[in-house]
Amino acid sequence: MSDFLQSSLDAARDPLLLVSGKDKVVWSNCAAQTLLGTPQELAAVIDPASMNQLREMKGIQSFPAKVNTVNGTASPQMLVPLDVSSPDPDSDLLLVALFSQTSELERSTEKDRFLSTLVHDLKNPLGAIFGYADVLLDTNSAGEMNRQQRSVIAKMRRTAARTIDLVRNLQHLHQMQARAIGM
Repeated sequence: MSDFLQSSLDAARDPLLLVSGKDKVVWSNCAAQTLLGTPQELAAVIDPASMNQLREMKGIQSFPAKVNTVNGTASPQMLVPLDVSSPDPDSDLLLVALFSQTSELERSTEKDRFLSTLVHDLKNPLGAIFGYADVLLDTNSAGEMNRQQRSVIAKMRRTAARTIDLVRNLQHLHQMQARAIGM
């Protein structure tokens, strides 16, 4: 691993482990050492069900795991394994990132707030574009416009209407998701 890459990964806020053969820990960053100590085997810190899921992993997936911490408590974490093996068939390396499930919930809440604000903030200017285009097409000045100008304004109006519908659908989807998880 290059010095730059190693120092970047070591400075990461979240615990990172480099695991060979999906079991042996060959490197860990400072955050991982603070949380887990210096385990030799991943199975020593991750619950058996999560180890099985990790062994059967195909592609990038995240899943919850109970992780044994330095102070002996079981900490709920999200495990995010990433295959970093080289093309060499004997290479079998995983970079395993651990994220607190609490921080995962906080990220989800932040995303929900962002989406809600975005949807709200998009509706107003889109409504204005739609309204102005509508006024232009319905006023006496519409008779003074040539066919190409009326066509362009009509396209603006249709595009604004479609985009307003998309924003409303996004808003309804967000509201349904919020109700489904009891927010």
